[in-house]
Amino acid sequence: MTTYTARVSREGRMWVVEVDGVGVTQARSLPEAQTMAADLITVMTDVEVAATEVQLEIDLPNGLTGTVQNARQETSAAEEAQRKAAALLRDTAARLRQDAGLTGRDTAFVLGVSEQRVSQLAAKTTPAVASGRYTRTVKKSRSAAQTLTTSRSAAKSVATGKSSAASALSQRTSRRSSTT
Repeated sequence: MTTYTARVSREGRMWVVEVDGVGVTQARSLPEAQTMAADLITVMTDVEVAATEVQLEIDLPNGLTGTVQNARQETSAAEEAQRKAAALLRDTAARLRQDAGLTGRDTAFVLGVSEQRVSQLAAKTTPAVASGRYTRTVKKSRSAAQTLTTSRSAAKSVATGKSSAASALSQRTSRRSSTT
């Protein structure tokens, strides 16, 4: 795939799109500028649109380019911090429930979240029985979700001392609720 750079600058109500070594076109918006640049490349070089990648270099007024870059970096850092906080919250909720034996209500109180949020967090973690650690599960398919439900029900029945018949009933109920 060939990558082309298109410099884009504002003139009046239009964006002027200049592709190095290819030509110039115009567009009404930046998404359209990218499309117009790709079309210009296709027409002028006989290269298929699918075989090209267009990167826009946008000329913004009053030094806004640096401000935009800073805003993007800060947003990216905030998203990463949010991911880390969510993982820590999931792990902590699971440990409070499993290791400390707290109820959902008590876990919610300790963490400062709702009981519903604790339930959501529990649905996103599954105990690894051998190591006693918790890992996040990613729902990839319906069968994976059923496996997750079954393993959670089995772990719950072991923890609460339910019989295998009660555990099987719990598993069927969990599967029905997850498919609706």
